[in-house]
Amino acid sequence: MTPVEKARQHIEAHWQQEQTLELLARESGLSPFHLQRVFKEQTGESPRTYLERLRLETAAHLLHLRPDLAVQEIAFDCGFSSAAVFARAFQRHYGCSATAHRARPLEAVAHLASRAVYPAGGLPSAPWSATEAALLAAVRVQHLDPITVAYVPTTLVPVGQLVAQFGRLRNQLEAYDSLESENPPAYGVLYDFPLHTAPHQCRYRAALRVPPGARLPTRIPRFTIEGGKYAVFALRGGTTDLVRAALVFHQGWLLESSYVVKAFCCFERFAGVPNAADYEAREREFWVPLRAR
Repeated sequence: MTPVEKARQHIEAHWQQEQTLELLARESGLSPFHLQRVFKEQTGESPRTYLERLRLETAAHLLHLRPDLAVQEIAFDCGFSSAAVFARAFQRHYGCSATAHRARPLEAVAHLASRAVYPAGGLPSAPWSATEAALLAAVRVQHLDPITVAYVPTTLVPVGQLVAQFGRLRNQLEAYDSLESENPPAYGVLYDFPLHTAPHQCRYRAALRVPPGARLPTRIPRFTIEGGKYAVFALRGGTTDLVRAALVFHQGWLLESSYVVKAFCCFERFAGVPNAADYEAREREFWVPLRAR
């Protein structure tokens, strides 16, 4: 793992907490000056800007996903030290207040500064098309036991890069005799949503389940997908199809249910390791963590 990857991993693991350049430098093994320079060279953002963007985009997502939460509560949940600090940062980033942003239609949010993806044809709504009605009819609520996976960090697009990381991880696990099966289920864990975050900046972990007690080198990171109750629906296609399916699920099922989204750490599950030829054509399951309202 490179020094910049170490710094990014620390930011992403502790994004709600106070971060300093000195702390990140210690994590990365570089001096603060050197880390600041190479981080911006490789990511296009300084560590501070990267952290603030993660917080603000998460807040923007929660403003629409969790209308039950007050703006101030979202601000503190996203790591801002005060409502005033959050208000200034949000205004600077989005050009409006958080309250005004929440009142915007989702189409306007997605088109904001061409930051994200919005499905053709506008916001899906009832009466649902046959495809959308079939998606809604097939949504199921399912309990998931915790899953320990090894992963490679990447982004939602380009798809070729994403798929290559699944293949790279499979080869690494195979070399350490740590594959559960010849073609194990694959998990694509999504930490941002392309309605609020540009797809090339959406954090994605290409992951494969590892057997209990697997002995892997530290350069192959692991984490546990949280167990609990999930909504599950079928998905096929690319980024725009993902956004549209998620919006149909949100408006046609979630808002009518007795649940809210527990946390935005959703994942897609493939029956086997995807490849470049069939990623968008292959049906997979999309899992959304839930809690009771």
